Amino acid sequence: MSNDEPVYYFAYGSNLSTTQMKQRCPSSRLVGLAFLRNYTFIINGRGYANVVQNGADDVANDAGVYGVVYKISPEDEASLDRCEGVPYAYTKEYMSVDFVKLNCREAHHSFFIPHAASNESEDGRTIDDRIVFKADRVLVYIDRERTSPGPPNAEYVDRMSRGVEEASSRLGLPEAYVTGTIGRWITGLKIPTAFAAAAEDLSSSAS
Repeated sequence: MSNDEPVYYFAYGSNLSTTQMKQRCPSSRLVGLAFLRNYTFIINGRGYANVVQNGADDVANDAGVYGVVYKISPEDEASLDRCEGVPYAYTKEYMSVDFVKLNCREAHHSFFIPHAASNESEDGRTIDDRIVFKADRVLVYIDRERTSPGPPNAEYVDRMSRGVEEASSRLGLPEAYVTGTIGRWITGLKIPTAFAAAAEDLSSSAS
């Protein structure tokens, strides 16, 4: 890839936090929420997030990983390489991702057009119902060596909690994915306040 071409980066771990990304990569631009097919989120033996290739059953169920995509500069990419420990902790690959409908007034519109928020329930809708754009070349940091699960590092729990909080409130990261996938690997993950507020509203309506 030439230096003149923009680089789009798919974050699935603590860089779900736009605050952390701005600290690490000051010129990065938020693009939107995307879905990486045929991979599964885990916490690996190092205690950090990783994505591993799905087995046949997971592929059949269309399992995948949600993440936040950013447009980054060469300087941002060099900073990410240092933060991610390339090439020892992670290596860099380019993959295809699907952008999904979201509520994001802050997204960078030159890459795709965000859809307005909807109050309608997502129940029963497949990921294919929500695809708005496919990107064929997005940077993903992945560890192909350490693919067995392990407990998260203590400091990583707070950073992941901030990441899912910001991605949920700003981009609509699905609650089922946070609680059922990320929460499965991270004991002590803080539930985003948006989810807690929704649960409280439902409880109040039922009483």
